[in-house]
Amino acid sequence: MNAKELRELGLTDEALIEKIIVSHGQDIEKHKGLAKAAEDRAAALEAQLGEKDKAVTQAQTEAQAQVSKLKLNTAIERALERAKAKNLKAARAILDETDLALAEDGTVTGLDERVAKVAADNAYLFGDDKPAETKVIPRVVSKTTNTPPTPGDPLTDAIRKGAGLPPVKVR
Repeated sequence: MNAKELRELGLTDEALIEKIIVSHGQDIEKHKGLAKAAEDRAAALEAQLGEKDKAVTQAQTEAQAQVSKLKLNTAIERALERAKAKNLKAARAILDETDLALAEDGTVTGLDERVAKVAADNAYLFGDDKPAETKVIPRVVSKTTNTPPTPGDPLTDAIRKGAGLPPVKVR
């Protein structure tokens, strides 16, 4: 608003027109300051939003990498289990895991060949389908069963003495 517009509205007092123009100018400056503050606040919020977007993107990338690593580790362990590894940690320590990567379909290219090579080179770490041989331990069986020991028998007395038992008493 300017002095010409105020005169056209019917104001004739120049002092009043000057006061209105000054007051109007102060209001305009006040609103310009508020608008500038709002723009600054909006810019700060946009910057914070950009930082948060970067943090979210980074967290998603890290989570995806962890999931991929977990899937790869699981695939390696399953391959070792299929090969009947007796000790997964020991077999995995020998396994060359360089350049192993999880494909989109969840498979790991070249893994089975590497596991087979480790199994062939380190057969002691991998089991076979044969059951373990059981050793037969001979034991002495008494000729008579359920018969009480004979009092005064030197063999019975010696066995009882060796076992820390008292000799058989006659009833």
